[in-house]
Amino acid sequence: YGGRCIPHVSGDCHCKDAIVIPIGQCSVLNNPMCTNEPCETADGRPGLCGRRGPACVCLENGHAKACSDSDINPTCDPRGCETVFGLKGKCISQTCATGDICLCLASPNSCTTELDCLDLEWREECNGRWICQSNVCTARCDADCGDQKCDPLLGESRLSCPPDCDAYCFKNEDCDDTHYCKFTEAPCQLPGKCEAKRLNECGTPDDRVCGCDGITYDSSCHAEMAGMSIRHSGVCEAPRG
Repeated sequence: YGGRCIPHVSGDCHCKDAIVIPIGQCSVLNNPMCTNEPCETADGRPGLCGRRGPACVCLENGHAKACSDSDINPTCDPRGCETVFGLKGKCISQTCATGDICLCLASPNSCTTELDCLDLEWREECNGRWICQSNVCTARCDADCGDQKCDPLLGESRLSCPPDCDAYCFKNEDCDDTHYCKFTEAPCQLPGKCEAKRLNECGTPDDRVCGCDGITYDSSCHAEMAGMSIRHSGVCEAPRG
């Protein structure tokens, strides 16, 4: 496949494929639940798998200075830190292919937008939405819940606002094993609807499509079999180096 030369943290110059093959540590094949497994970003930096909207991607949150700087935290003590995305967290030690690294793992209730809060448990007695206030997910009762419009961008989730959002899905895990969460309102935009996965094998690859996970699939059929919504026709753009 065609690609482009980009610098690698090892000091070498690597050729990155323009077509992303679905074998990454955070792909739906290797990490279907998108757990915080160590991974390598597109430009070769260590990180952890995590969700950004519907996609599971490798987040470069292992380079927060409070954790990665050996002079500041040489023994990787679990002190407070801030990821490169601005999320609050703690330093943790993780083992990956290149050895032990000290990562800044975001706290569950840390956020940069309301979308980071949607998987949290809703413990309020009222219906409402999440707001991201001072980088912390905060529950707020809201009379707008019940307007028959599910709006995740404003912090409404399936748990916080069942009257509006219970019929929708935000990720594949919201559906049973034979269905996947298909985003139909706009490409890769929450919320989605549970639709049946394609069970029959796909034929000869035809027009490639780019999935919401940043992976290029041989056809829309192959994307459906993998349980992935489509971002656009054609191959995914190569990471900018």
